[in-house]
Amino acid sequence: PEIYEEFMVADLKFIAAEVKRRRPHALLSIFPKDGELATFNDSAYDVVGVSWKTSPTQARRDVPDKTLQGNLDPHVLFADGAEIARRAQHMVREFGVDRYICNLGHGMLPTHPVEGPERFIAAVDAMKREDFPTPGSRTERVGASCPVPFCPVNAVSTAFRSIAPS
Repeated sequence: PEIYEEFMVADLKFIAAEVKRRRPHALLSIFPKDGELATFNDSAYDVVGVSWKTSPTQARRDVPDKTLQGNLDPHVLFADGAEIARRAQHMVREFGVDRYICNLGHGMLPTHPVEGPERFIAAVDAMKREDFPTPGSRTERVGASCPVPFCPVNAVSTAFRSIAPS
């Protein structure tokens, strides 16, 4: 972690600041994998990706001012449909729907069965914003508004759905 902090973080923050300076409305995302999330709370990034190894509670505590993306363990996609749905919906409830992009906590594996991501997407799509607590809830207290609202499936998931065999 020290080497990452010493050699990467400052440059990553500089890149984000420069992009925002030149394109103020560009939305920027960073995925520090298992790096320290808190170091990006004061950065120009809009979205911080969360590894499957980090709890939603810890991620919200570390980067309260950012939209978070993640963090289902990709190995869950090998499970049966009911287990995928249970874990995906639990994850969304843990993060809350405000300033959150539902996604995996790391990339797809070449051996993932097509049905795994399909079940993940279906489980999250079945959730409704109305089913979540309203004013005064844990997610309302997390921080200021962000330009990225709740996104039940991200562009990668949507792209996967469009290329998956029928």
